[in-house]
Amino acid sequence: MQAGTESILPEDQLCDTCNNLRFPLGAIPQGHVQGYEILSSLAERCAFCRLIRDGIRQCFIATSTLPLHNEDLNSVDRAIIGSVIRDNWFVRGIPGWVSLQMNEISDSLAAVNVYASPRAYCRLQLIKQDLLSFDIPIRNDKAEAERLLWNARAYAGEPKQETQRQLPTRLIDVGKEQDIFPRKIRLVQHEPGSRGNYLALSHRWSSSCHTTTTENLEEHLREIPEQKLPQTFSNAVTICKYMDIQYLWIDSLCIVQNDEVDWKTQSKLMGDIYQNAFCTIAAHSAKDDSDSFLHNTLLKRGQSALLGRRGTQKWEASSPSHFARDYFSGSSISSRGWVLQERLLSRQILHFLPGAIYWESTESATILSADTGESEYFGRLPVLSQGLDSWFETVEWYSRCNLTKGQDKLPALAGVATKYQQISFSHYLAGIWGPDISRCFLWVAADGKTARRPAPLRAPTFSWASLDGPVIYMRKDTDKYASINNSYYNALRLDGTQGPSLYEARNGLIWIDEPASLCFLGSLAEMPQLGNPSESSSSWSGNCDPQRFRVISSFPNSDLWYRSIILQGKIVGWAILDEDLLWDPCHHLQCFLLGRVGVDDVVLIVSNDGLESDQYRRVGLGMFYTLVENSDGSYILLSKIFQGLGVSEIFSSPRKVVLV
Repeated sequence: MQAGTESILPEDQLCDTCNNLRFPLGAIPQGHVQGYEILSSLAERCAFCRLIRDGIRQCFIATSTLPLHNEDLNSVDRAIIGSVIRDNWFVRGIPGWVSLQMNEISDSLAAVNVYASPRAYCRLQLIKQDLLSFDIPIRNDKAEAERLLWNARAYAGEPKQETQRQLPTRLIDVGKEQDIFPRKIRLVQHEPGSRGNYLALSHRWSSSCHTTTTENLEEHLREIPEQKLPQTFSNAVTICKYMDIQYLWIDSLCIVQNDEVDWKTQSKLMGDIYQNAFCTIAAHSAKDDSDSFLHNTLLKRGQSALLGRRGTQKWEASSPSHFARDYFSGSSISSRGWVLQERLLSRQILHFLPGAIYWESTESATILSADTGESEYFGRLPVLSQGLDSWFETVEWYSRCNLTKGQDKLPALAGVATKYQQISFSHYLAGIWGPDISRCFLWVAADGKTARRPAPLRAPTFSWASLDGPVIYMRKDTDKYASINNSYYNALRLDGTQGPSLYEARNGLIWIDEPASLCFLGSLAEMPQLGNPSESSSSWSGNCDPQRFRVISSFPNSDLWYRSIILQGKIVGWAILDEDLLWDPCHHLQCFLLGRVGVDDVVLIVSNDGLESDQYRRVGLGMFYTLVENSDGSYILLSKIFQGLGVSEIFSSPRKVVLV
């Protein structure tokens, strides 16, 4: 069943099992219904069973390593049913049953833990209510909304002089809470080096997003009429005034959108803009700028069920805050490409999700619920100061995000790249880094079915940024990468130019964020025959299994498409092509030696078709085994196989190779 197709049930419509529940429940798990399948069936007509089922679904999606999402709930249900342990006891719950266990927190508040299996579970909140006053929905209570905002403000802290940082070029002046006469909202420009406190907004653009252009810049410097602001922007102004912060940064208003120079300059400063903000407002619950994230967060009540009538009292069951669940299932911006760097670089963030507010400190890796005050777990974010592997992890997350404009692939990560360059003091070449440039080539398309390299190129083919689709990196396993080759000419040439490139130098460092060519001294070899693609390596065994080389990452269930490299009827290695479905077997392929992982050769698969004699474009990544397994289980050196073909050396002597 697809999301959004189910009818809304009255909160007091219950099945016989739920109607007969007696509260308080015990601290020992008790069977509720026999199995998730029965629960799903009852959920069609019972408000409490639906609350349990939806809670299990969302927690399962948020914690699963499988590629599950809300748009395909049939797959989610099948995965949950497959996770149920029927024949063995596990730590919590009853095998084969959906079980309930209650923990009383206070006289009027309790938590119910629901277990279907060790991997399928959720937690519900119970609030004891007096029926005489139960006509006031909890989430619609103005006092409750104010409590959430007050807690959020308390977690963020008070803006003080010591919290002031350098201000961006432009900000929106919204006035102050103590102003006797309301000020006009307007755009202001600050002198370089000015310091102060401001909030930044992370939001989803609409097709009619309110923007600053060269035509209305002067008008916005005089006034931005509040009645013309879209709902999301108006809400952000409200939060500024509530937190007594005078300035607000919104990308669409503070960057001149049709001024290419200003846009490029400001996009590279995104790292400083979000890092220097006192706090970032993340408007997850607004579908776009025309929507009110405050209304959706504070006034939209989630599902609930009324249980256990006892005289004039009932218990209201609802889903408590759960950041990971809400972030993936209730956010309009979590999959946006621009949002990843906004989250990575902000000091602290107020997340406004449907029905819940969370405060996050990226500096202390803390997430707190404004509702319960409890700490939430979301997993570790990449920490750029931890080296190149942290950049690889960032790219892996980022490549799974969506961009409205494909040409924003590099600009939307420019802020993070700028910060990493400051930390690593490395050259930046369109998404990869020197001096460890060859290690940066060790990425593969994570989804062999969908990966595409759009034209015209926005980055050189050796960069992950040239590809549409998720990528993963070969992970550094012990010390196996010691011999990866890093010798290359310091000769970089932008496409279309005749001589050495004109690149932007930052403190003596190279910064290129467009198609370019890179000249190497490298060894080439003819690429042997490639086998048919395989969606996994489960059928490969022993020495032939690609997984022993750890072509894995933080996304172990990526849909990798392997091809065997075949020579003299033997599998001598594997290859992963960047655009597997578009590969033409008639193309002439060669391989460029990058170095060794252990004793095996890692190669960049390249093609010279349609290019100048010394130019090559990347086609994929592969590995040649040093030892090749025979049918009888014995091994033969790969070099011996080549010698049998009259080839003394697998790879040519070093020569000029220009990667484009």
